[in-house]
Amino acid sequence: MLHRAYRYRIYPTEDQKQFLEQHFGCCRFVYNHFLALRAKKWKNEQISVSGFDCKGMLPELKRQHPWLAEVNSQSLQAAVLNLESAYRRFFKGLGKYPRFHKKHSRQACSVPQNFVLAEGKLRIPKLKTSIRIKHHRLLGGSPKNLTIIKESSGKYYALVVCDCEPKPLPASPHSVGVDLGLKDLAVLSSSEKIEQPKWLRKAEKRLAKAQCRPSRKVKGSNNRQKSRVLVARLHEHIKNQRKDILHKLSHRLIIENRVVSIEGLRVSNMVKNRPTAPTYTHSSKKSKQVSSSCSYTRKYE
Repeated sequence: MLHRAYRYRIYPTEDQKQFLEQHFGCCRFVYNHFLALRAKKWKNEQISVSGFDCKGMLPELKRQHPWLAEVNSQSLQAAVLNLESAYRRFFKGLGKYPRFHKKHSRQACSVPQNFVLAEGKLRIPKLKTSIRIKHHRLLGGSPKNLTIIKESSGKYYALVVCDCEPKPLPASPHSVGVDLGLKDLAVLSSSEKIEQPKWLRKAEKRLAKAQCRPSRKVKGSNNRQKSRVLVARLHEHIKNQRKDILHKLSHRLIIENRVVSIEGLRVSNMVKNRPTAPTYTHSSKKSKQVSSSCSYTRKYE
C-alpha cells in the first residue's frame, strides 16, 4: 500500500476562520507546552519524557485549561504525536532539535478521522458548517488523515493522505545519471543541461521594496499586518516556482527512464564553499600547490 497526499485550496468564511484559528492555537499550545516540559525535565532531572507519557498527561492539561475541550480532542493528540516524531527525527540525525511554534508563522492542525470530503464541501468535527473546497481532482484511494494548513500568506489548504494501490509505470529501456550543480540546476548523462531559473534573483527588487514597508508601519497596526502578508505572498510565489520546475523535471526523468542515478554530494554544502585562493601543503622536501578544484569520474549504471 502506498501513501499519497492530495492538496486542495479551501475558502473558509470569517466564522470558520475564527474556529480554525482557535483550533490552531490549541494545537500550538499543546505542542509548546509538552516541548517545554520535556526540555525542562531533561535539563533539571535528566528524565526523558516519552510521547506516550505526554498523551497520558493530556486529560489533566484539559482540566486545567477548559478551553482546550472546545476543539477536536484527536487533533490535540496528533499535536503530541507530531512532537514525538520531531524528537525521533532529531535523535536519528534527520532534523534539528524541535522548536516552539509561533503564532504568525505557518499553522497546521491534524484531523485523523470523522471528516467528510464530497461535492466541493469539507466537514470536520466540532464545526457545524461545511468549508468550501476547490476539489480539482479526485482522491486516488481511501482517505486516512486530514491536515488543515494556513500559510503565512493567509491562504488555507487541506492536505488529505490516502492509501493508494501502486500503479506500474510504462517500461522504458533508457537509463540516466543526474549531476546536481550550482551554475546549472542539473546535468544529465546524455549531455543535456537543465538551466538554473534563479527565481529568487529575479524577484530580489520586488522583495527588497516589499520588505521595507513593514518597518514604516506602526507596530501592531493593520497596515503592518498587510505589508507582512505581501512579503509572505512573494516568498510563497518563489517557493511555488521552485516546486513546479522540480516536480516537472523529476516526473519527466521517471517516465522516460528505467533507472535514475544521482550523485551523493550535498548541494547545500557546496554552496557554503568560498571561492578562495588555492591552498598549499607543505612537506619536508618542497611545497606543492594543490588546486582547489577537483575532477571526478562517475560511472552510471
